[in-house]
Amino acid sequence: MNTQRLPKHEVLPSGKTIIRTFDKNGSLCEEDHAYGSLDIGISYKFVDGVKIEETYFSKARLVSRKSYEKARSKYPICPHRIIRRRTGAQNCFRGRVESSDSIMPK
Repeated sequence: MNTQRLPKHEVLPSGKTIIRTFDKNGSLCEEDHAYGSLDIGISYKFVDGVKIEETYFSKARLVSRKSYEKARSKYPICPHRIIRRRTGAQNCFRGRVESSDSIMPK
């Protein structure tokens, strides 16, 4: 059973597109920020209103946080990554997709 609603799109004058997907209760499940056809982007996943994952893209490819930050400087309102330390092994692609369980400070 699919519990997600259709996404809501917002296109800003800068060219940035924001797509938000909500669950059946109206809570945010996923939020994507991107320029162009994924020239640069960041995707957030949420569970019960808590951010659990960030995924970084540049030139339509998964990239590290470092590569995202370098590419982000060319785009005026692209969000910063969340700066947190890594303490666990729940990271996928070694930093490209991160679980908040493994990077949240105690």
